[in-house]
Amino acid sequence: MEQAAPVSKPKTSGMAIWSLILSFFPVLCIVGLVLGISSAIKIGKRKEELKGRGLAIGGIVIGALNALASCFILPIIAAIAIPNFISYSTKAKDAQVKVVARSVQIAVEEYRVEKNEWPMSVRDIESLLPVETRQQKNPYDAKETYTLDGGALVDGEPIRTGQIGYVRPNADMPYEVVFYLKAGPERLAGESPDFPPPPEELPQVE
Repeated sequence: MEQAAPVSKPKTSGMAIWSLILSFFPVLCIVGLVLGISSAIKIGKRKEELKGRGLAIGGIVIGALNALASCFILPIIAAIAIPNFISYSTKAKDAQVKVVARSVQIAVEEYRVEKNEWPMSVRDIESLLPVETRQQKNPYDAKETYTLDGGALVDGEPIRTGQIGYVRPNADMPYEVVFYLKAGPERLAGESPDFPPPPEELPQVE
């Protein structure tokens, strides 16, 4: 009497397992979705050999939900996060320029105390600037450093973002340290130049 051949148990589809695993990851969820569909079709055709239809369906459902979330939620998050990042980055760069401008103003005042006159050019105050300031890069243009030759420190009005200019005083106005931020120029004004007092009137003799 012949014995019946042993019936082999169906194996769990590896594709269905990977479908469920990958479906949880935002970027790989689409791969999980495709694997879930493919494994569900294969399991349906080879029921005697393969099992794991539930895993495949889980991969399809979770992968589809994650894919929808990636299409709608991630762009919204990016639309909020990217402008905020740019805004914070701009504020940080502007703050760096303001610190250097204040350092230039201190150097101008220091020159005035030492020489009893206002500097005629930024070249007169370069040596009074800290070494760290002179070596510092323009946050908006890494090719420029805060020296006259470096391009970020200029005589007169600055013309590019991140530059700092020195406007020397005249009879009508005090000196100004002008610095160009992303939104436009701002100024640090000094005191009016010192002028000799007007001569006293001599008493009239009758």
